[in-house]
Parts: sequence; structure tokens; C-alpha cells
Amino acid sequence: MKTTRCLFPKLFFLSLFLCLFVSITSLSFASQKETKNQKILVVNSYHPGYEWSDDIMLGIRDVFDSQKNIDLIIEYLDTKRHFTKSYFRQAEELFRHKYKSANIDLVIASDDNALDFILGIREELFPDIPLVFCGIDHIQQERIADQEPIFGIEEADSTASTIDLIFSISPGIESLTFIADKTSTGKLMVDRARKLERTFKKNIHFNYLIGVSEEELLLALKDIPRNAAIFYLSFIRDSNGKVFSIEDSMKLIAENVNAPVYCSWGFKPGTGVLGGNVLSGYKQGEIAAD
Repeated sequence: MKTTRCLFPKLFFLSLFLCLFVSITSLSFASQKETKNQKILVVNSYHPGYEWSDDIMLGIRDVFDSQKNIDLIIEYLDTKRHFTKSYFRQAEELFRHKYKSANIDLVIASDDNALDFILGIREELFPDIPLVFCGIDHIQQERIADQEPIFGIEEADSTASTIDLIFSISPGIESLTFIADKTSTGKLMVDRARKLERTFKKNIHFNYLIGVSEEELLLALKDIPRNAAIFYLSFIRDSNGKVFSIEDSMKLIAENVNAPVYCSWGFKPGTGVLGGNVLSGYKQGEIAAD
């Protein structure tokens, strides 16, 4: 099935570059008389191999690989697999040990968990140091109030436009089932879908599979008729704590349902998932690519 690719990845990296450029420029003016390398700390919410944030890291590296006198330090919070309060307290203690006297010049936070984590320790460890955030779907002003200097990029919500595309590709569907986990990403995406129910309720019935186990998901998929469709939101961690890659979770769904499956993630042919606003349609047992 054909996929429709948007310009999100290129625009995202361009915006990220511009945002970082502003921060780096301000740092350069402040240290023109110094010869020391600038230390840039990147805090990623997730883990290496999580395709969505891997692309963000590629964008960051693409910017800084061409920069001289830059020490790039990367920390992964691994919050898809570890997310308890005690874990975050231990992470805070580790950051105190590593960065209390590290003289960091710029902090980049990728996605919500990293941003909230840094905001919680910023006054203690990184006061007055420029903070850049990315991968944030919607940033409330009160969330970053009194946090200057801070720069960031908001992601556009493509849920409604993706549903419109689903209607155009599968005009005969009678119901749409949203699949999501109970991670912060999954909860946010479900909230968005629920807000759209009134808009689309005359045309289609919305159903939800949220926070289920792998076994429960497979049983539910067997009952979904052919005149329905699946909207994959996020199924990275099931209710038993099992963690999936984006590619594996999409395959799990696509290979075990007779209805078409859609999502707003995208695939690079032969390599797996590419983060970005791409509508992908799946036939049973196969993954659509360009």
C-alpha cells in the first residue's frame, strides 16, 4: 500500500538547527576569549534503539559533527523501561555526582520525560545555562515559566489529518480502534483521539484498546472485523511491563488482524521505523513502505 510522506523530519532538523544555533551563538559571544571546548549535555528520554528518538539524535549529531571545540555528552534516561519514582531519585543523584562541577555550557532535552527531569534539577545543577527542548507535543507556558534562557520546538498534532487520510483510503470503514499503551506518550495520544470523537462521531465509531497485555491485545485483534480499521498510537510497553520496539509492536498488530492498520509513524525501507508524520497502511502480514 502506498504511503504518504510529510516533510516533518527535514523541517524538524532545520528547526532544531536554528534553535541550537541561537544558543550556540550566545555561548560563543560569551566565551570569545576562551579556548576551552563547549560542553553540551544531551538528555534523551528513552534508550538507544528506540527509533523515534534515534532520529532526533541523528539530527543533533548532524548539527554538531561540523562544529569545532564541542564536547557532546549524551545521557539516556531509558524511561520506556524504567519509570518509578525511586528510579528518578537515583537518576537525580547520579546527575548530581556527574554534573555538579562539570561546567556544562548547554543542555538539550529530548521529549517530555527528559525535559521534566531537567527542569526539576536545573536550579541546582544548571542555573542560567541555556536549555533547548525538542520532541514536545505541546508546551504550556506555565511549565517553562521563569526558566530562561530556554528555547524549544513544538511538534504538530497530526491525529485529525491522519483520520481524514484514513477515510480517504478506506471510505467504507465503520469503526476505528485506537491502540495505545499507558506510557506518557500513549496517554497523550489517547487524549487527543478522544477530543476528536465529537468531530467524527457521525461518520465512524471510536473504540480503544489501552494498556493491555500482549496476550489481551492478540485476543482483541481477532474480533476486529474487516470493515473496521486500526489506528496505532503507541504500544511500546504492555500491562505486564514487556517492552517492544516500535517496529516489533507494529508487526505484532499488522500480522494478527484482518482489518487495515494505520499510524502516524513511518518506515525507512529495509531499516525499520523512521520518526515523522507519515501515514502508513498495512495489509495483514506486511508492512507498507515507500
